[in-house]
Amino acid sequence: MAGLSLWSSFSQLTLSEFSSMREDFISFIWQQKLFDFKDLATEEGESIEILNFGSLNTDSGPDFFNGKIKIGQTLWAGNIEIHVKSSDWKLHKHNENPAFDNVILHVVYEADVKIISRNNNKIPCLSLKNRIDASVLSKFRVFQKNGFLLPCHSFLNKIDPFVWSFWKERLIVERIEYKTRIIESYLKQSNNDWQYSFYRILMKAFGLNVNQIAFENLSSRISLTVLLKLKDCPFKTEALLFGVSGLLEKFRTDEYLSRLKMEYKFLKNKFQLSEMSYSTWKFSRMRPINFPSIKIAQLAAIISHNKNLYNSVLQTDGSKELIKLFEYEPSQYWSNHFVFGKQSKSISKKPGNLTIHSILINAIIPFKFLYNKHNKTNLAFQDELIEMLRSLPAEKNKICSDWASLKVPSKNALDSQALIHLKKNYCDQKKCMFCDIGVKILRSP
Repeated sequence: MAGLSLWSSFSQLTLSEFSSMREDFISFIWQQKLFDFKDLATEEGESIEILNFGSLNTDSGPDFFNGKIKIGQTLWAGNIEIHVKSSDWKLHKHNENPAFDNVILHVVYEADVKIISRNNNKIPCLSLKNRIDASVLSKFRVFQKNGFLLPCHSFLNKIDPFVWSFWKERLIVERIEYKTRIIESYLKQSNNDWQYSFYRILMKAFGLNVNQIAFENLSSRISLTVLLKLKDCPFKTEALLFGVSGLLEKFRTDEYLSRLKMEYKFLKNKFQLSEMSYSTWKFSRMRPINFPSIKIAQLAAIISHNKNLYNSVLQTDGSKELIKLFEYEPSQYWSNHFVFGKQSKSISKKPGNLTIHSILINAIIPFKFLYNKHNKTNLAFQDELIEMLRSLPAEKNKICSDWASLKVPSKNALDSQALIHLKKNYCDQKKCMFCDIGVKILRSP
């Protein structure tokens, strides 16, 4: 018998639990064959033999394509539709949609009404209400109701490390591709200008989490042509970035700030620039070294000291060599300032390891990944970039701490990025049926 080997107990859902039953769970049960196959029959009493469960459809239309079912003595080939209740067919207006004319089997949790196709033919219906093992339904209830950090936290100690390792490898590719979407949007905006897109994603990464939107706004207001014209002069680059950021007008004036204002006034008139609102930037509840004023000064120094940063990044391999491209000290003024007009103890303000690692993770690696994918320069290079993540230390944030508290630690940046992606895109959305860990738990005895 296909599916689970033991069917000694079945479980009914309460009314409230049934209302939270999800179609993707029924689809999962069908795809994973997690139901009792004994004496399968339609609601009309005709025997059912499943020869092919079909292929999952991730687009619009029936849920599974190219199924093959024997009903009574007749062999049917076509599509399979999944619902919680058979009445969902009309609720979703499938009875008006020709895409569902070739459905050969309607699989539901509960058959509450008979369904007729657009051509006035009865659609065979299979109810799984009394065919799902009690342990599977019990775990589904836990996944649905759990208010803890993760829906499956109480089962994690049973997961083989090999399953985790394999799943993280797949998650990290998803994560990088997820990050490349914003780069693709920049490419679309600029008629496939890779250099423009590089500077956009780089500037966004400088915002870290708190000021990411503000830095992206800043990058959208500065023409790449203007930025590159001024890059050989650190002072003018600073004046450009600080002027457009709107930060020149909100601090106590000193000699350096006055000079920047004068330079920006000239640049504004020459290049028709406009400023952001100062309120866009966030300074509160962060270490002074992460103030946006320091990040802008660091960015100006990096752009000015690397005569062709774009090419340097593309031509440089290895995390150690890439890190060196960002280890530049901002102008002398910032050695004893965190903001304009207020002196502080003199310390180095060049980007620290955490900042540079964040830039590599969130900008450089995704950019190089996408560039290589589009230009097919090196088919093995994608694996090298993934290994680069493995060479970087794990990030420190609440999500990683929460995983660690459940004895799922992050040994490196590959682990931390994979777990961040898992939490945000699977756990928080309770997509347990699409997660390798969730599938393993639901399939286990």
